[in-house]
Formats: sequence, C-alpha cells, structure tokens
Amino acid sequence: MPGFAASPRWLDAARRDLARCADAQLTIDGGQIEGCPHYHNGSVAWFAQAVAIARDAGAPMPESYQRRVRDSVAYSLHSIRPDGTSVPWGDSDADHHGLVAAFWACAAFGDPTAAAIAARLTGPEAARAELAKFLWIEPGVAELEAVVTRPPPVPQNMPQTHLQRGLD
Repeated sequence: MPGFAASPRWLDAARRDLARCADAQLTIDGGQIEGCPHYHNGSVAWFAQAVAIARDAGAPMPESYQRRVRDSVAYSLHSIRPDGTSVPWGDSDADHHGLVAAFWACAAFGDPTAAAIAARLTGPEAARAELAKFLWIEPGVAELEAVVTRPPPVPQNMPQTHLQRGLD
C-alpha cells in the first residue's frame, strides 16, 4: 500500500512478525511443529507465497526465513504418496497440498526441482489441475507450466533431513 505514509512501517512489521511466526511454526530443519502433512504443506505454501510477494515488492524476507522455508519443502515431498496424494496423517486429507507447496516454493525460489518431483508423483492431469489455480501468480507460472508439461530430470535421491531435530 504505497499510497499510505505508514506503509514502510507496516511492511517492516509484517516482515518481522512473519519471520517470528516461521520461527515458531518451523523447526530449524523446516519441519512444521505439529508434524501433520496438511498443516505443514499449508504453512510451506503460505510462507513461500510471502517470499514471492515480498521479493516482488522489493523488500525480500530475511535470509534465515527463506532458508527455513526452503528447507521445509523436503517434508512436503516426503508427505506425497505414490498415488500423488498426501499421507492422511492426523488432521490431513489425501489431497494435493504437497504439490501446491512445491509449486509455491518454485514460484518463491525459482528452483523447479521440488515442483518436478511433486508433479511426477501427482501425475500430469492432477498437476495441470492445480496449476490452473496458479494462473494469477506472477512470472513463476511459466516455469511451473514447463515443469508440468516437460519435467526436468529429478535427482536420484530426494533430500534427506531430520525435520524434528529442533524439538528433540
């Protein structure tokens, strides 16, 4: 809201409080504290969306915040079952929120690896259906469309991490 004199203060407060929320919600390795795939994938998508919005506004999120959000994508990938849906653990449903989290991470960080892995697990039809919901997103949509239609090679090994180390 650049038309308001208080906008810079609001932006600083929003960035500071969002970073505080990420510190409270995500472990040092990026795992969402409740361990529920649905909550985790939602958190990843929303925190990554903030990275993209802040970057586009010329006020990037702190590097520590970005690192924690980037690290959280691994859990999203591990929560996707071979049929492309998330593990219905805790309050989770068998949905495509792992793919959505990976799409947002691609839009936020410009790295298509997680989106490619998730799209391969989910399948092209489901990936295209989720992608249709992203048409309003900034330039990241073109890269996501390429990932869905012509997925790049994915690494042989998915990222490994101990996502609850901060809770030990």
